[in-house]
Amino acid sequence: MIGIYLATRGIMQLRQLRPAVVDGEAVVWSGGRLDFEALQRRLIAGKGLRALVRELPASFAGFDVLSVAGHDTRALPLRDVTAHVI
Repeated sequence: MIGIYLATRGIMQLRQLRPAVVDGEAVVWSGGRLDFEALQRRLIAGKGLRALVRELPASFAGFDVLSVAGHDTRALPLRDVTAHVI
C-alpha cells in the first residue's frame, strides 16, 4: 500500500529535514476540499494508477510530530517540536 502514496506532493521535502516520525494521512484535494472518494479510487486503481496519480495527485497532511532524530517529542509544546525539526 505504501507504494500508492509515494507519489505525493511534498514528500521529498520531508527527506531534507532531520529524521522524524510524523503522524498524518494521505489526502487528495479536489475543488478546494478534501476528496476521500478520489483517494479510495487510487487504492483500487490497479493498472490505472499512473493515470490517476497525474489526475488526482495526493498530498501528505501531517498533524503531529512524534519523534525527531530518535527523541520522543510527544510531551513537548509545539514551539519546541518545531525548533527540533527545522
